[in-house]
Parts: sequence; structure tokens; C-alpha cells
Amino acid sequence: MKRKRTSKRKTTVTIHDVARAAGTSPSTVSRVLTGSANVSAAKREAVLEAIQAVGYAPNLLARGLKTQLTYSLGLILNDIQSPFFSAAAKGAQDCAMQRGYAILLCDTGEEPAAQKRCLEMLRAKQVDGVIFAPTTGAAMILDSFLQAGTHFVQIDRQVEGLPISSVVVNDDQASYEAVHHLIANGYRRIAILTSELSVTTHDRRLGGFKRALSEAGLALPDSFVLRGRTSSSDGYRLAHKALSYSRRPDALFVTSSRLGVGALRAIRDARLRVRDDIGIVIFDDIPAFALMHPSITAVRQPAYEIGWKAAEIIIESLESEEPPPPQQVVLPAELVIRESSVPRR
Repeated sequence: MKRKRTSKRKTTVTIHDVARAAGTSPSTVSRVLTGSANVSAAKREAVLEAIQAVGYAPNLLARGLKTQLTYSLGLILNDIQSPFFSAAAKGAQDCAMQRGYAILLCDTGEEPAAQKRCLEMLRAKQVDGVIFAPTTGAAMILDSFLQAGTHFVQIDRQVEGLPISSVVVNDDQASYEAVHHLIANGYRRIAILTSELSVTTHDRRLGGFKRALSEAGLALPDSFVLRGRTSSSDGYRLAHKALSYSRRPDALFVTSSRLGVGALRAIRDARLRVRDDIGIVIFDDIPAFALMHPSITAVRQPAYEIGWKAAEIIIESLESEEPPPPQQVVLPAELVIRESSVPRR
């Protein structure tokens, strides 16, 4: 005798199931899923716990048919190995996931051609918007994307003159304060290691550096402005060059952590001692700087918050009935004073 086969039909978990488990209404569950601010923290927590408990997975395909969104964002960075960009990517991803969006990541390696390929690939994937750190030549390739209605938010850098939101730090003022700190501690021959690229981030840091020297009446020889790629190897090369001058600098201001790591190796290989022989301040703090001996004074950027805010701006723009005007958000950077810039003896 053949046994009668029984089939187990897989039931679909709905927001009504989540609402019952959370002890709230389906509309409240919906507001939590869409990231609405009109939900109390306690109810939001209850809904999130219920989602986990009942195994609810939003039907993004159905949701997309209704809203005409793919619920995906592009994220174009210049160096994912950079601690700053890694933290910014984490912030953007955390915000996007909370709001039900996926992130597609691209790394340009500071190459304009790669930036163009990334933008074209993301357009082919039909992402709803793009968070990006523009590199050289970005302005020339953005027009067609803007005309097609692509939503953009810039981070770290800006293409000026285009109607695009941005989230950056106060590069000019933070650099000014860092160099002013060196001057106040007795350093007089200060060189800068910076990027050879013409991007707003490094241009403004150079501007703050020059302003601090000018206000103090200090000379800036042309040879004390050293430019290269923002890599550890170029940081080493530029610092080695500066330290080989017959009248070498008594301090270095370095405009990125990657350049800074290379500069510290060059100081060590030149048999010089940070603090005793040469001061140094590096723009962009990394955990290792606090552990070194002597510890390294650095400008700390709110990288995670930059990524989060950029994702928040672009999602709110996508989900607004009337897209808001571009926002220019400037977050404060913090000078973290450690041993590498103590007063000169």
C-alpha cells in the first residue's frame, strides 16, 4: 500500500505577523521598515525584535514595483584600504541597511577612467543613487548622469558648481588649527606633505596650512610643499626628500594617514626621533597613532558619521515626494594632541 504524500506548504510571513508579535499595528511596522522618524524608540526596538523572531523578510520586488525604486545605492570610493574610507563605507552601509537598501561598492584607485566605469556600471545596475568621493575629472562625466535623474551625494571632496549634496569636514580650519598648534609649540620650519591631485580636500588643507604660517609671519620655501600620490610609498619618498635638505624642516604637517605612515618610516630610517628631532601632525587619525611611542598628534575625522549622513541624505531625497534642495553638510574635525607635537626644548 502506497503512503499518501503530504506536502508542507511554506507560509509567507507578513507585516501583520510582525505586528502581532510586536504588539503593535501593521502601519507602525511599515514606518519602522521605511525608516520613518515617527516611531518611538521602544516600539522600534519591539518591531525589530519581532522581525527577527518571526523571520520576516521584506518583499523588495513588490515594494520596488510600487515605488519605482530598486532599493540599492552605489558607493564609489578612491581607496577602500584607507581607514577613513573604510569607516565611511561602514557608516553608509549601516544606515542603508537600517532603511532597507543594499550597497554596491566600487573602488577607483584615484583613476578618472575607473571612476567613469564605476558610474556606468552602477547606472546599468539601476541603482537609485550614488554616494561618491569624486576624483579628478568628475565634473566632465557627471552631467549626463544628472540629466538622467541620478541622485548623488559627495563625501570627503566636492565638485564645485554642480547641484549635488555633499558631506565633508572643515578641512581648512582643522588644518589651520593643527599648524597653529605646531607654531605655538615653537616649530618654525614646517613642511607639508600633500596630494598632487587637484581635489578640494587637499587644496583646503594646504590653504589652512598656508594661512597659519602667514598669520605667524613665517616663511614657506617652495621646497617645503611636497606633493605626491596619497600612498605610504609616496609619503616615504616625500619625507625622505624633506629630511635630506641641508636646512631640514623641524616639523611636518601631513594631509593623509597613508602619507603619514610613510613619513614616519622615513623619519625612522633617517635615524631621527619623532618629538626630540622633528615634530609631526597627521591629518586623519588611525588607532595605531595612539599606540606608537611617542604617540602621534592627528586630526580626527568623523568618518563613520560622514558615511551615515550621506546615506541618510540620499535616501530621504529618494523617498520624498518633492526632492529637497542640495545640502552642504560640514562636520567638525578634532585635533587630538599627543606626544609628537610637544613644545620644542
